[in-house]
Amino acid sequence: MTSRQPLVIGIMVCFCLAPVSMLASRVLIWSHLRIRKLRKYPGELVLMQCFLQFIIDSTWFLAFFLVEESDSFFLWTFYGLSSWAYFCSCSYTLILSFEIYSKIKKPFRLASKLRRVLYHVLTLGISLVYFTLLVVTGLSANIVHAVYMVMLLMISASLALVVHSLHKLKRQNSANYMLYTCL
Repeated sequence: MTSRQPLVIGIMVCFCLAPVSMLASRVLIWSHLRIRKLRKYPGELVLMQCFLQFIIDSTWFLAFFLVEESDSFFLWTFYGLSSWAYFCSCSYTLILSFEIYSKIKKPFRLASKLRRVLYHVLTLGISLVYFTLLVVTGLSANIVHAVYMVMLLMISASLALVVHSLHKLKRQNSANYMLYTCL
């Protein structure tokens, strides 16, 4: 087995699985747009997560065709787009985890429109600044690694919120949940 063989196998796996995941993302997006009940909050956050997953899958699929000797602007745009999608996806995962936690903590509190807009503006805005800097200046590897560390912190916080939410749900009575869903 040569040293390049695992890389080629990995690229072939991405080339084969990315279209399947893209199809699943399209089905989720279509069902979200067709089924009215899915549009209720936090459905828009789930929809954004599906869009971002579609973009991530597209970049995995396009990576098969990417040639390292291609135009550097195209290469930086490709890397920037995939990094933007990953960063946004981590941000939306953290937001969804926080919203689930707050819904468990205070189930009858309605979602604020200002808070929802703030979520989108901050997530897309910060990610867009990062994407622009990456494409225009070709950020050094140190800054890119710092951004990945921020993403790791967001994922860790999201996992902590999910575990805490599941722990809170375990202690709740199922009758409370049934009463809440009936109202």
